[in-house]
Amino acid sequence: MSGLYDLLHGDFLQCGVCTRMYTDPVILPCLHSACQTCVQRHLDDSGVRQCPVCQQQLPATDDNGHRPVITPNYFLVRQNGQ
Repeated sequence: MSGLYDLLHGDFLQCGVCTRMYTDPVILPCLHSACQTCVQRHLDDSGVRQCPVCQQQLPATDDNGHRPVITPNYFLVRQNGQ
């Protein structure tokens, strides 16, 4: 049981960008998760639309021509107690 506990309360709840506990976790199309502010900062600073973890290209716009919505990761929000 301690192995699962360690997984859920260790790296699993850490942002792959800032390495801290997730704040407002979001999920990207490549299925990586990160803090919303980390993703936004990466997109703004790099000028490149790609995942900050795996560098997979992110869509520039959604089907309606709007900037894609970064989807909240509700599973991590719940696990993190937010």
